[in-house]
Amino acid sequence: MRKLIFFALLTMLTAWLNAQSMERWVVSGAGGTYLDNINNFQMDYTIGEPVITTASSASMILTQGFQQPFFLMTSLPETPENHPEWSLYPNPVTEHLFIVNDKAEQGTYLIQLFDMMGQLLIETGQKAESSTPLTLMLDFNGYATGNYCVRLLYQNKALKTFKVIKINQ
Repeated sequence: MRKLIFFALLTMLTAWLNAQSMERWVVSGAGGTYLDNINNFQMDYTIGEPVITTASSASMILTQGFQQPFFLMTSLPETPENHPEWSLYPNPVTEHLFIVNDKAEQGTYLIQLFDMMGQLLIETGQKAESSTPLTLMLDFNGYATGNYCVRLLYQNKALKTFKVIKINQ
């Protein structure tokens, strides 16, 4: 009977306990938040953080310290003007990614490749003739396995953004 009462009290006690939570905060000499409402951009910064180390390799960036890069993408503006539909394949990609349009308008098209932290990895472009099929190719060799964003621009205006998954073969 004592064991049953002890077990019941222990169960009720654990119902009142709360788990620990850790907030992101730093003690520094100065800092703040920069907010640009026109471009929908926000940046937090600190000055005087005592210990920060960044190590990088070809496939990874490691930053130590309290002010870690935190990128939250809420929206990407796209130009909905009557542009023909674009498709891309294969997704997931191993080596080469193709972006195709059967009736591309005349002008310059750019492809931008971003990692999930928002860093621009590569930008390449190609000119198209009037109403001709257009195939853009992006080489994924040398990039680490993971998620990427591919943004397609026409005359420096964003047309479409694709989420692409890179896998190993």
